[in-house]
Amino acid sequence: MPTWKEDPLTPHQRAAIDREKHDLFLGLVARDTVVVMIDPRLPSVQGVPDDLRRGPTLRLNFSMAFQGADLSIDDLAVRQTITLATGQKSRVTVPWSAIYAMSPMRDIQSTMWEVDAPSEVRCIPILPKDEGSVN
Repeated sequence: MPTWKEDPLTPHQRAAIDREKHDLFLGLVARDTVVVMIDPRLPSVQGVPDDLRRGPTLRLNFSMAFQGADLSIDDLAVRQTITLATGQKSRVTVPWSAIYAMSPMRDIQSTMWEVDAPSEVRCIPILPKDEGSVN
């Protein structure tokens, strides 16, 4: 597990980036499933099973269209019960600061916030759609 450094951003910069992520997410989820890339090792990420916390990146899909969707979005985080490949369900909480990339499911265009990306993945391209995604 990596050692976490202080946020390199000022509180004002962090608030602006988190607001940008929040607003983009709201716009995307209104019309499509949203794929987010997170560093699951961050202590602020909640509900991700331990076996999925080992690497520097995890894709999560969020949608208002999922059966029994309990999507919750606020200024601090996005929350939803996800279904893992095993069929197990888990309620995850992902703070905006843990999201380093986001895209609509049906589009290969993504937005990346390099300042929030783990150093191990800053030069790895983001793959489209279902490759390694968890709903």
